[in-house]
Amino acid sequence: MAEVSITDRIIDLFDATCVMQFESMGCSVLKVENPSSWTGVLSAHIEAVSEDLSIQLLLIAPSPLLAQTMPVGDGYSVADPDLQKDWLNELANRFLGRLKNKLVSLGCILKIGLPIGGGAVSGEEEYIVGMKEDQIVRCFEIAGDIASDVLECRLYIKLHNEEVKFLELGDEDESWFREGYLEDL
Repeated sequence: MAEVSITDRIIDLFDATCVMQFESMGCSVLKVENPSSWTGVLSAHIEAVSEDLSIQLLLIAPSPLLAQTMPVGDGYSVADPDLQKDWLNELANRFLGRLKNKLVSLGCILKIGLPIGGGAVSGEEEYIVGMKEDQIVRCFEIAGDIASDVLECRLYIKLHNEEVKFLELGDEDESWFREGYLEDL
């Protein structure tokens, strides 16, 4: 079996994670080159670490996209900026949680932190420490029932152990994956 770089494998898994998350919410997803041109963007940050690896995720999303993808419920408005911030933090948690679960199945155990931010973008320097050169940017156009806009994902991967290897499963359809499932270790 051909050996794949750890970083490339994580990026492939992350791309699939983003697509599957929004498809599970009934949205169509298209990978695009440019971030949103919307001026009212919010950001959320989350990280996961092990002895071998650190992964940080910064999500940047326009308010209308958050309002469109937020679950609808009684007693609140999807236009509420505080709820949009909470929703973006939840999305960051879901994205990195799905990626973490995929990595567990490949033999990589990460501890995931809590999402922070959810506020207006003021520069990721306050969150991202010493990993700027390892930045991978992905932009996904998310289309729902009303409109579409772009979610920007900035993934920062740092290997602490160059000898780390992943088990190779080869199945990316997530048929094995259940939302909220934690594998017994």
